[in-house]
Amino acid sequence: MQEKARVVEIVGDVISVLPVDIDVCVGCSNDECKDNGHLFEVSNPNGFDIKVGTEVRIGAAMKNQLVQALVSIGIPVAVAAAVFIMVPGLLPGSGEGAQVGLSLLFLVLTALVVFGLAKRIPQALPEITGIIEGAIVDEESFDTTAFATEGYDPDTEYGKDTK
Repeated sequence: MQEKARVVEIVGDVISVLPVDIDVCVGCSNDECKDNGHLFEVSNPNGFDIKVGTEVRIGAAMKNQLVQALVSIGIPVAVAAAVFIMVPGLLPGSGEGAQVGLSLLFLVLTALVVFGLAKRIPQALPEITGIIEGAIVDEESFDTTAFATEGYDPDTEYGKDTK
């Protein structure tokens, strides 16, 4: 998925951006972000020449998406397949129902364990994948609050609602 955002702050290698079109966030589970737009951090591994006010295209690195898919889907499916194969040897006399039931149980349990562990691992930042031509704004005339809706305060940490 790619999204348009405007650069609002650059601190070292970390760039804070504000989504320009929050309609693309409709599938997001973060209601505050979905409703009001929310600052988030991105990286610039391609070294694009950006400054505050530059409109950029944001996306997740393909390698990160591949690793995420392999871990979140591959591990639980592999464990479930292993359980399906091992049940007849470990529980002789058990029927096909037990084999399928235990496989599904281990699929769900492994998925929950992977999900829990993934929350503890630092996630890679989304990346700037391009600059949207003609969308660069002069840094001195750029007002970060002009691109947010009510409740956004640029002086708070990441523009969190202070109400």
